[in-house]
Amino acid sequence: MFEGFCGNAHVTAALERMLERDRLAQTLLFAGPEGVGKATLARRLAARLVGHAEQIERDDLSLPGNAEIVAARERWPADKRNQDPLLFASYPDFVTFPPDGPLRQISIDQTRLLREWAKLAPHHGSRRVFLIDHVDRANEQAANALLKTLEEPSEYLILIMTAENAYDLLPTIRSRAVPFHFTPLSTEETLRFVKARGIGQAERRAALSGGSPGVAVALDLEAYDKRRAAMFTLLKVAAGALPFGQWCRIRRPSGAARARSWSCI
Repeated sequence: MFEGFCGNAHVTAALERMLERDRLAQTLLFAGPEGVGKATLARRLAARLVGHAEQIERDDLSLPGNAEIVAARERWPADKRNQDPLLFASYPDFVTFPPDGPLRQISIDQTRLLREWAKLAPHHGSRRVFLIDHVDRANEQAANALLKTLEEPSEYLILIMTAENAYDLLPTIRSRAVPFHFTPLSTEETLRFVKARGIGQAERRAALSGGSPGVAVALDLEAYDKRRAAMFTLLKVAAGALPFGQWCRIRRPSGAARARSWSCI
């Protein structure tokens, strides 16, 4: 059921056993480094439970349209964001609550809305699945509001939370979730992932990713090379191997290139 999911076989195997025995916990915590597939696996699990995989995959936050929505809201005033809590729900029985605003936090308005929606029966079937992506970015008020939902979950609800570090969460939240710990992928696994998507310079991306397929795919190699060259120049200038003017030429390029070069340093 998790065909094509790359890495962390111990997690997928544990979930498969739970499903085979019809003993899936209502609250799951997927913890591990950024970009190793926590939210991806949450969507795959949701598709197994409620169907409609194609619609559910539209809520992938890495998709350009979704990323643009999240980025645009950073410029919204706080009161406007509070009146319109951020969520994605291409299929009504699967809802994603991602971090919002310039600080990229889970807000109390999002967790309050989650609590209200959690009381509703599924539109189809017997389950609803909610994903709180980066729950470790919930502020104190939001975390306390979320705890009320965890204490009395609806019989219909499966709640999946993702976090980079489970110990950034309140102990009371951790204690109410079954944890699954994700680890970085091997270079070979990451390389297979990148090659399967037909992305160029796969070997280099895999080597630079730190075991994160998400990083490997999103990596801007041109910007990386510019930053790397700039840092080497700075080190050589600091060591006296190059004149200071070399660093000035990097810091103060001319014309339209100035903003682009400076942003890469």
